[in-house]
Amino acid sequence: MKTTVTYNQDKNAIVIKDGINNWALMTNIIMVLNIMNALLRIFNKKTGQTEFYIWLTLGIISLLFLIYNLIYNSFLKEISLKNIDHLEIKHNHKRDVYSLFFKNGKRRKILVPKDNVKVLETIKNVNIEILIV
Repeated sequence: MKTTVTYNQDKNAIVIKDGINNWALMTNIIMVLNIMNALLRIFNKKTGQTEFYIWLTLGIISLLFLIYNLIYNSFLKEISLKNIDHLEIKHNHKRDVYSLFFKNGKRRKILVPKDNVKVLETIKNVNIEILIV
């Protein structure tokens, strides 16, 4: 899906369309299913000791990932400008990774191809502080 960022003047907000909501929903569902699967296998009477520790480790890792994802990441499509602290840009080989940091400590990643200049222009036009890392 092509990433688009627009400014909504009526709501004084940035509208981001990049499909990350679907990705986040699928990832969170997979983590919950993985935790449930680990719990079922741990409490199975026939589980061996090695298998017990493998599923315990996978369940703990999935739980930590799910908690981190829910606490530190945001997947909002519409973000009010008063909630945005700054934008951080990291350059990768194929994409630039834009991260909007909020005043409450969360962040919203925006995956942008290198040739897409419209996203950065939109963000510059609404006067958000930009940090290049």
